[in-house]
Amino acid sequence: MDRCKGCGREINKSRNPGDKPSARIICDDCYNSSRSLSDVTPPLLVIEVKDLNSLPVIKLNGKDVSGLVEVSYLWSTKDGLTPGRHEYAVEHGDLEQKPIPIIKTVKEQRMH
Repeated sequence: MDRCKGCGREINKSRNPGDKPSARIICDDCYNSSRSLSDVTPPLLVIEVKDLNSLPVIKLNGKDVSGLVEVSYLWSTKDGLTPGRHEYAVEHGDLEQKPIPIIKTVKEQRMH
């Protein structure tokens, strides 16, 4: 099953915009929307939690992250009206590295 490059949802049938061969695969909703193809970009960070007993599913720039060790996300406001702080960190093991996985951390912070 493919994932839409526009919204990240799972799709059963892939559709190439303009019926031209393309590396971008998008769902019917994104295909039929008024957005141009150049506006169709995956979200920076998606965190899906089914319940408190399951592992979260993390997508970073549209790509699944495996080997999760720790995930943090923080957003706060300065005064209730304007953005203040926005940060995330995803720590994961590179499971391709044998015999011991290498731990990698991807993080970004923005203060407004």
